[in-house]
Amino acid sequence: MKIKKRNITDILLTILWFSADKSGNETPGGGLLTEDTGLGLKRKLQKIRKDLLSEQDQLKKDKGEVSKSFTDKMFVANEGETLNEEQQALNAGLVSQMESEMNILLNEEIAINAEYASLSEIEKIQTKASYDFELIEMIAQ
Repeated sequence: MKIKKRNITDILLTILWFSADKSGNETPGGGLLTEDTGLGLKRKLQKIRKDLLSEQDQLKKDKGEVSKSFTDKMFVANEGETLNEEQQALNAGLVSQMESEMNILLNEEIAINAEYASLSEIEKIQTKASYDFELIEMIAQ
């Protein structure tokens, strides 16, 4: 299955999201894995989630590298100083280039080897939760 990198986080949150209590303990807060479904569907969703978590880690690293490659070139004013117009213009150009590189990165597609989840099984889930079916259709057939 192929997924654009920009959709990884939203799909992960559709599959399972967590909430934290006051002491920082996380518990499943919702998502398809918290619904009453068959074990086959849960297993496929867990495999998709595992693969996407790995891809999300790599995406975080890639975004950090892109960001660092541009921020290292930017002018920074010392305390009490301001950047001159030329430096501000150069920084603005670097920010624009960085945003362009980020968009290219986020529009790349990744291929994961997990099996598609069953769309018919997901549609049978009786829930009060509202799921984004455009995202679900990326991981289910």
